[in-house]
Amino acid sequence: MSWRSGFGLIPGPAKIVSALAFAVFFFGVLEEYRASGLGILIGLAGGTLAGAYFLLAGYIYVDAVRRGMPPSAWTALAVLIPNCVGFVLYFLLRKPII
Repeated sequence: MSWRSGFGLIPGPAKIVSALAFAVFFFGVLEEYRASGLGILIGLAGGTLAGAYFLLAGYIYVDAVRRGMPPSAWTALAVLIPNCVGFVLYFLLRKPII
């Protein structure tokens, strides 16, 4: 599967929330440091990480449905377990595609 077909699996609302999270981090965080390059770099990195977090959560939801696993439970576990351990657990414990 190419990255484009994987990105196409992500639901629209997850893409919208991801874009909003990026915008909030990039434009809203560290306004006093925006003039320096460091503020822009921190905003860009934080926005990218926040956006990727929501895109990954959306992918887990759709992928769990494809694999016959309970999607809400796996998405909640992946999002709520700290330090991205939940995401790693999902990818280690997921079933093969039916």
